[in-house]
Amino acid sequence: MIGGTKFQHYRELDSLQEYLLIAQDRYHIEHYIRQPDDSWLLKDAVGLEARLELASIGCTLSLADVYEKVTFEDAASPAEEEG
Repeated sequence: MIGGTKFQHYRELDSLQEYLLIAQDRYHIEHYIRQPDDSWLLKDAVGLEARLELASIGCTLSLADVYEKVTFEDAASPAEEEG
């Protein structure tokens, strides 16, 4: 199932247009976007240079901003994460 049980419940909300899953162990965000037929499109954003367009709120989100103060215990260098 896409995104797990929580996402299954959220999908029942007609007002929900976008849903983000933010990884806590690497530079990665899954961006789910509701389509006109109520299906969901997945776009992956990987690496600190990646950006997401959140059309439902008119916002551009950069992974560098999201992960600005985050360090990973067994972190690979950011260049390894992007490749």
